[in-house]
Amino acid sequence: MFKLYLPLGAMLIAASLSGCSNINKQSTNQSINQDVIQAVDTGCGSTDTTTFESYISGNWQSGHPVQKLLITSDPQPYRYYRDDGSNDIGEPIWRNTMSVIMNMMNTQRSGSEYFPLIINGDLTEFGHGNERRSFREQIVKAEGSQKGPLFLPGLGNHDYANNVNDCANNGCARDAVCDHIIWTKTIQNKSSGVSFDHSVKKEGNETVHRGSLAYSFDIGNLHVVQLNLEPTYTVNFHTGDPIAGTRFIISSSMAWLENDLTAAKARGKYTIVNMHKYGNWKDDSVRTGKFADLVKNNKVVGIFAGDIHLDLGKIGVLGKVPVFRSGALMNKTWLRLLFDWNNHILQVDSYQHVTHKGEYKYNIDTFAELTPPPARTVKVKLYSNNSFGGTLCEMELTPGAMKTISKLCPGFPQRAGASLKVTGLSGPLCLTVPYTLNNRCFRGTYSGTFEVPNLTAWPSLPAGVTHTRGGIDNGYKQINY
Repeated sequence: MFKLYLPLGAMLIAASLSGCSNINKQSTNQSINQDVIQAVDTGCGSTDTTTFESYISGNWQSGHPVQKLLITSDPQPYRYYRDDGSNDIGEPIWRNTMSVIMNMMNTQRSGSEYFPLIINGDLTEFGHGNERRSFREQIVKAEGSQKGPLFLPGLGNHDYANNVNDCANNGCARDAVCDHIIWTKTIQNKSSGVSFDHSVKKEGNETVHRGSLAYSFDIGNLHVVQLNLEPTYTVNFHTGDPIAGTRFIISSSMAWLENDLTAAKARGKYTIVNMHKYGNWKDDSVRTGKFADLVKNNKVVGIFAGDIHLDLGKIGVLGKVPVFRSGALMNKTWLRLLFDWNNHILQVDSYQHVTHKGEYKYNIDTFAELTPPPARTVKVKLYSNNSFGGTLCEMELTPGAMKTISKLCPGFPQRAGASLKVTGLSGPLCLTVPYTLNNRCFRGTYSGTFEVPNLTAWPSLPAGVTHTRGGIDNGYKQINY
């Protein structure tokens, strides 16, 4: 059991949390609920972590006609990449890199909907405590406008596999696994229908954790699976007191996966499968055998893996199902998925920071690749004052653009009550302020020009164009299309 103390000690709640303890809720600017959690059982008694539970509320699993997800991997503090493709280890440069990419993720997650952020493993370099703390300090910068899990975690070889019997008392693997258990159990407890392949109980003198630690959830029409390192990985390790410590028995996820995919198909869901390693499994024959059969027969429409830091985007197929590398946060690379449910199309865009590196679009029923139409630019005239007065900033944006207004138009003032003229809208156009809820978004398709004489007021828009807004109008720093 653990006890949860709300600020000022006003409320006490007791609940079970997987045998993991010493969990501290860190204070961040993004977190609303600054409660402190103290687990008093011994399952993960040496692991300090953050639950991030205050980020999760509301119906974050509701569906939308176009469902957007972000997928990446390998933040791996303190490793970073140079422009020439070489890499090194250095904490100050890594922190700067993470701040830049998390700021961008924050912008991508702004708007009126919750957008999941999936991280496919290698959250650390060695599972050391300072690396784990640094990751937690950076990931809060990626919070979006709407409530839901801050991120959806996965485990990689640098988190646990590399560290078994290679770190004092197996503390590195233990802490990485306990982080994952605590984060996933928190998501499970505050969400609907989350399946988690994990159990913990006292067996003799030991506390024993069992399972693959794989998990899954639904969001709208989509079923999302996280398999961690890879589905055939197994390991058995002990930590703590030689007689009465804690044991982790990590099993293959294949049996759990078969049941999970079968159930998702029965619910009518399409599925994406995430993992860290796509090749060189402990039993690689399973990948092209049983795993391929499960993928083929259960409406799996994409496989996403990290591990190879310089790979990004589509790398092949398993049967007919496309396989993608999800990039590496340390290299500022990531994927954006757009599920168009009305037309049964999945578009996977590859990015390095804000630079669009490629697109792969296909039908999720036939897997036929769709030739993308020529990019349609939108023309924007942004005025610093209302009624189209003051300083003018003109721009043409192609889909996927994320631009800093002060870089497009140096000296352009950021102030409330600006005005806007837009020509040729063919997708979401958003003005945002990173790290805040302040945004104004225009959606739809309109070949002509529409005008917004004051961004503070609710605009009158032509048929086919809708508007959402969050926060207050203090002017805007970025424009995304």
